[in-house]
Amino acid sequence: MEIYNERGERVDTERCEAREQVHANLFVEPNDVVLELGARYGSVSVVINRKLVNPLNHVAVDPDSRIWDCLEKNRTLNGCQFHILKGAISRVPVKLDGLDHYQGYGTTSVPTTGPTTVRSYTLEEVQEMYGLKFTTLVADCEGFLGQFLGENPWLYDQLNTVLYETDCEDKCDYGRIAKNLKDHGLTNLWYGTHYVWKRV
Repeated sequence: MEIYNERGERVDTERCEAREQVHANLFVEPNDVVLELGARYGSVSVVINRKLVNPLNHVAVDPDSRIWDCLEKNRTLNGCQFHILKGAISRVPVKLDGLDHYQGYGTTSVPTTGPTTVRSYTLEEVQEMYGLKFTTLVADCEGFLGQFLGENPWLYDQLNTVLYETDCEDKCDYGRIAKNLKDHGLTNLWYGTHYVWKRV
C-alpha cells in the first residue's frame, strides 16, 4: 500500500492508523456495506475496500478539503473504488476544528451557528445518493461519533459491525454508545482505545 499526504510525502502506514488497519482487515466482511467516518489519507479505506466483494459498497467520508485531492489519488494509486463523500453527515451545520492537531489527524467537526465551508448531508441522503444500506460503521472521527449516532439512533438496528476509536473523550460519551450497541444486540469483541462490536 502506498499512501501520500497533501504535501506529496509518503505516509508511514505501519505507524499511522496501524491498529485501525488491523481491525478493518480482521473484522470487515466481504459482503459488508461500509460507512467510514474520517477517511483522512485513505490507509484504512484501502484495507476496507480490498476486503469487499463489491468495492462500490463503501463510502469514505471526510470534511477536510485539504486532503480530498490526495485521498482521490491514493484511491487510484491503490486500485480502489470507494466513494468519497466530501463533507460531513450531520443534521446541523458543522465547522472544522483542530486543523493541525496531530498533523491533521486530530481534525474534527463541531456544530456551528456561524458561516462554514463544510457541506452537510443527512444519513438518509447519503444512503439514497449511493443506493446503499450500510451494515458496517468504521469511525475514526475525533469525537464526532456521539453526535452522529445521536442524530441517527435508528442506525443501531441496521448495523452488524461497528469499529471505532475512543478519541476525544471530552466530546463523546463512549459509555452511552457502548450501552446502546449492547442494547441493540451487538457484542463487544475488542475494547481499549479501539472498540469492535458485532452482531453474532
